[in-house]
Amino acid sequence: MWRWPGARRAHLPNRGPRELAAKPRSSRGDSVVIQRKLEVTYVPFDRTTRVPPGTTLFSAAHWIGLPIDSTCGGRGTCGKCKVRVIKGIADAETADHRQLRPQEIADGWRLSCQAHIHEDMTCEVPQLLRVPKAATMGLGRLVILDPNVRKVYFELKEPSLEDQRSDLARLKDALTEEGHDMVAGVSVLRTLPQVFREANFRVTAVLAGERLVAVEAGDTTEQCYGVAFDVGTTTLVGTLMNLRTGMAASVTSTLNGQAPFGADVISRISHGMNGPEAIHELQLAVISTMNSVLAELYRDAGISPMQTYEAVVVGNVTMLHLLLGVDPSPLSMMPFTPAFMDELTVDAGELGLHIHPHGYVQTLPALGAYVGADIVAGVLATGVLREDKLRVFVDVGTNGEIVLGSAERALATAAPAGPAFEGSQIKCGMRATVGAIEGVQLGDRVELQIIGGDVPAEGICGSGLVDAVAQLLLAGLMDHSGRLKLPGDVPDHPLADRLIDIDGMRAFLLADGVFLTQRDIRELQFAKGSIATGIKVLMDILGVTAPRSTSTASSPSATPPVRAPRSRFCRIASDRSPLSCRRASSMWSCRVARTSMIRSSRCSVFRSWRQSLERHSAGDLRGARSRGERHRRPSRLGRGYLWRIGAPAPVSLAHRR
Repeated sequence: MWRWPGARRAHLPNRGPRELAAKPRSSRGDSVVIQRKLEVTYVPFDRTTRVPPGTTLFSAAHWIGLPIDSTCGGRGTCGKCKVRVIKGIADAETADHRQLRPQEIADGWRLSCQAHIHEDMTCEVPQLLRVPKAATMGLGRLVILDPNVRKVYFELKEPSLEDQRSDLARLKDALTEEGHDMVAGVSVLRTLPQVFREANFRVTAVLAGERLVAVEAGDTTEQCYGVAFDVGTTTLVGTLMNLRTGMAASVTSTLNGQAPFGADVISRISHGMNGPEAIHELQLAVISTMNSVLAELYRDAGISPMQTYEAVVVGNVTMLHLLLGVDPSPLSMMPFTPAFMDELTVDAGELGLHIHPHGYVQTLPALGAYVGADIVAGVLATGVLREDKLRVFVDVGTNGEIVLGSAERALATAAPAGPAFEGSQIKCGMRATVGAIEGVQLGDRVELQIIGGDVPAEGICGSGLVDAVAQLLLAGLMDHSGRLKLPGDVPDHPLADRLIDIDGMRAFLLADGVFLTQRDIRELQFAKGSIATGIKVLMDILGVTAPRSTSTASSPSATPPVRAPRSRFCRIASDRSPLSCRRASSMWSCRVARTSMIRSSRCSVFRSWRQSLERHSAGDLRGARSRGERHRRPSRLGRGYLWRIGAPAPVSLAHRR
């Protein structure tokens, strides 16, 4: 197996988050108790591992690189990680009875995060739970190809008694004639004598800015690649870029390997508070995920890791801290100060990333503790702030990041939207993978758009959830407070028979086994209210208003006019649909980020943010309370959540042309 010099092996440790302290020792402390390991097999993958007794099926799967989908960090509250036990016994826990139906429990289904292994077992992982691949679509934009990594081919004059310049001086003089400055490290100098003489002084110099990354034998100018990573809390996307043409050679994605430690940044920060070992474990998890993505990119493009010289990484501030092994705990405490927000450059060999060992990894700058480098890359790629017209850019996800402004002035902030857009906390919710409903059209019948084409619907993802709720309102099956109607309220509607009751809660049947409940609609209202509040706060600071629409919506029944929201999303880059041009732009737009003047605004909007958020939430809930409808105020969007992680003050961006 190819090894890169001086690099650490990045892999997940042979234990899970719940078994970190499971190192049994004797009472004397001078010997280790040897436990018999049990064998677990996962089908249809035919993957087998041996684990200590008491390990969960969820942790065992992650140890062998078979991540099972989960959004609650193994607490048994999301119900997404169910597997079917084929061989062996796993007692049904309280969480199983709460999340699974009696028939499912009788058929052997268990939550893998709650099922402990006490004998040899075989279990089935359904297709729904396997790691999803994020969709990669979006509108491209022409950019000037100006990569930071360049290759220059030279046919150098061989040394002689008349020309006794050193190898380094010979190369430096040739680069100077071409208009390039050069700084060489010792690791590259060690390769010069052999490479020069094997290639008869016909070599290619690889430059990253002024830094000499490598000297290669012969003309290798056509093989020049870089990789762009979007390290999301849930999904990690990698794009291999040909830096000669500016085209994407390969794109792939996978679940972030930190998923076993929690579904959100607060859970990851909480785990990191356990000490340096926990932070290192989180770092190894994400680096291992990035390396697995790189392996797939190289395989698809048919290239070698030695031909990739640069990696540009974007993500929220917590993810970038954990990638570099930096303690993120200050982000969870007042005044929420990160260790860094600047652009950083790290040697790839030091980090353990599988690109050229003398290449480097670069992170784009963040704007604030909860406005990360991913929103910077999105703004750079879409160019929304290059226009004189006012634009709003929203990165829709668990932490909705918002930029509002124009070429003259812009503000940025973040809104804790919760996981509804990720399909979490939704009864039949799932991520955007095969079998997920991503589009809904209601008329005389239900028309569904399902990822994967002609496959049965397995659940509904975030985009499908937004579509479904909007269509229910337009079809007159839901009132303007978000409450589903009863079949008796719309007896003549062609879809009245799809208004059903699920465990005492109103619901709408989308497909066999897939439905939308009243609580699901409330979750979407909370998420929408949070993002709308963030936009409204920025609009108030800029002193702008959005006119209301007077258009009416046609529906089969008499419904009041449907008003457009006060703020429209002009540009949206969702977690499941990363803009490919955003990845490409981030690769060679680092200079733009460096020359942009980024400064923090000192204006505090915590009070107005909280009050406005409570008004949005209360407005949707007052009618429900008066009718006695069951609901709960989610901690993520209430005062407790804002006090716990803080409402970030908007950040001001002043662009220098």
